[in-house]
Amino acid sequence: PPPAPVLPAPLSLEDSKALYDEGAATLDLIFGFTEQDKAIIAARRKDDWTVVFDDDAREPPCTSQEERPKSSDPWSGFLLFEQESFDEPWLNDPAKFPTKRDKVAREIFTTERTYVTGLQNVINLFSSKLSEMVNDPGWCTEEELKTIFSNIEQIFAVSVRLLHGLEKKMRDWGPDQRIGSVFKLITPFLKMYIDYCKGYGASMEMLDAVEPRQMVSLMLESCLLNPQCRGMSLRSYLIMPVQRIPRYNLLLEELIKATPPQHPDYDDLCHAHIQMQSVADSVNESIRLRENHEKIVLLQASIMNNTTIQLVEPHRRFVREGPLLKVCRKTKKPRYFFLFNDIMIYTTTFGNERYLYHEMMPLDGGRVDSLPDEPQLAGPHKFPFQISSKKKSFKVYATSAQERDDWVKDIQFYVQELHAKRANKDRIAGREPEETRLAAPFVPDKEAPACQLCNKSFGFLCWRHHCRCCGKCVCATCSDHSAVLPNLGKQRVCDICYSTLQNKPQL
Repeated sequence: PPPAPVLPAPLSLEDSKALYDEGAATLDLIFGFTEQDKAIIAARRKDDWTVVFDDDAREPPCTSQEERPKSSDPWSGFLLFEQESFDEPWLNDPAKFPTKRDKVAREIFTTERTYVTGLQNVINLFSSKLSEMVNDPGWCTEEELKTIFSNIEQIFAVSVRLLHGLEKKMRDWGPDQRIGSVFKLITPFLKMYIDYCKGYGASMEMLDAVEPRQMVSLMLESCLLNPQCRGMSLRSYLIMPVQRIPRYNLLLEELIKATPPQHPDYDDLCHAHIQMQSVADSVNESIRLRENHEKIVLLQASIMNNTTIQLVEPHRRFVREGPLLKVCRKTKKPRYFFLFNDIMIYTTTFGNERYLYHEMMPLDGGRVDSLPDEPQLAGPHKFPFQISSKKKSFKVYATSAQERDDWVKDIQFYVQELHAKRANKDRIAGREPEETRLAAPFVPDKEAPACQLCNKSFGFLCWRHHCRCCGKCVCATCSDHSAVLPNLGKQRVCDICYSTLQNKPQL
């Protein structure tokens, strides 16, 4: 059996202050985070850490060795925050928090204190221990640790300042007390959560990569033995900042509902809530973009037959996917479509989330048209629409009117968006917009038993061809020309289209 893990020793006062100083450096200039504040926050007792947020007049609940039994736990004194300090009489006094507003304010404070404790656990129980052996064989590199923990130390520094301000308000709590100003001051700096949430997926992937290493695995298991960890894994702690901004938003909403409009705190709370909602929206958008990017990367890897197609682009966003029945030259075939904000591709499904690539169609200069229903058709695909682009055009069928309308709406939105961007570029450059020529959809073979120009029947001696300009089915005699078509190059065309392209009158 492997040897029992050795529990690491507690951080020294100097190491903890240095760790804190690094995360709080930028906030010192903004909030006036003085050396006295830091000394109070880093005030260490013999067996535990307690953060004191009030002035020097505040005495910690336990100040002497006699008042508290000495702990034999080697992890004792490792944290800045300890659960025992949460159970303070003033905080649990029902007479001090009689109304709903009072109770919501207390919940904001207590959940923030628990949250800050969790962040401190990440820094002291996990990050600092992994950093001790950085770049050693079997451990983690500095770059790997940066990916895993991101900017959590800066988030911790901001959260400490928020908790500092909340506790000052809560200790002097009364009917007219205000905490909206605390959130107004700190909310602009919560935008650092955007970077954390954006990198959260990469953090989890990196953690998956380093966890199998024996030394890292033993260290993480030893951390779980610490009672301060409360059995929570590193993953459980790292997701806390992702969940915190929505929690702030909900708590502020509840506090505003419980606060009368004439209350002196009402305006500050509303202003803080607007700021917090903006941060929450930015965080949600960053998460959505990350998930969208991951979707495109997975799709790129799942295409089996084309290694040259490049789906992953900085500007590209995945929009929707789904099966449609495509009208091909010979028959209708099921295809699986993927819509992005600038292109559409269609594939054939092959096994479990594997795809055979067929074609990519640019949306810029394209067009989509909803067509009349065809209830006489057999099967569920009775709701057609036409997709046209500079490269290819065809008709597809959906299984319901709603599905068709959703596809048409999304394609039309991004076609118009790209058109507006192109028009704006032309306007800035002072040039005339270029005329867009759409590819013609091919007439299905079954709909044209004879040449659509000379009416000669198709057969073994008269082969069917499609004009790449108009899409008609024609014989070899009526399509004995080729012409350069926009976006397609030199292609076979019928006599009528060739004459038109060459500006010659039709004989």
